[in-house]
Amino acid sequence: MKSAFCLMACLPFILVSCSSYQKVSLSNFEEYKVSVNERGDLHYVLKTSKLQYSDTDRRYEVNNYGTDKSSPFESHQIQIQDNIVIPTGAHGACVGSKDDQLIIDFGKGVLIPFIVLNDHNRATGKIKIDERLYSLEVSNRNACLYFDTRKLKTDN
Repeated sequence: MKSAFCLMACLPFILVSCSSYQKVSLSNFEEYKVSVNERGDLHYVLKTSKLQYSDTDRRYEVNNYGTDKSSPFESHQIQIQDNIVIPTGAHGACVGSKDDQLIIDFGKGVLIPFIVLNDHNRATGKIKIDERLYSLEVSNRNACLYFDTRKLKTDN
């Protein structure tokens, strides 16, 4: 009974260690011998948290008029939430790579720059799409990019 309980308790750790995905970081790229040119050939996936960007400058002004008046008797602004949401588990392709930055295409014209650091990565706080500026929601700053190591293992 104890051995079954220990096995069940250790099973998540065993499955994570067998995962073919590694967190995108400069140290992991060095460990798997991924050059800057080869980063575009890898398969990427978004994990830990979804990415949600909002266009906070988009507003509509609403004016209420009386039936026989040409000036409004009431006026107020309504904030319109225009969101871009990339769910956890979304697959992306690298369309641009520099030493410390990857630009990932998650489809439909959404290109997200990721800043790659020594031990982790993070999405940039602002993106621009079709002359609109979108800001990353604070609750989604934990989103991480992972790359698939299966192709690397077969190549080596």
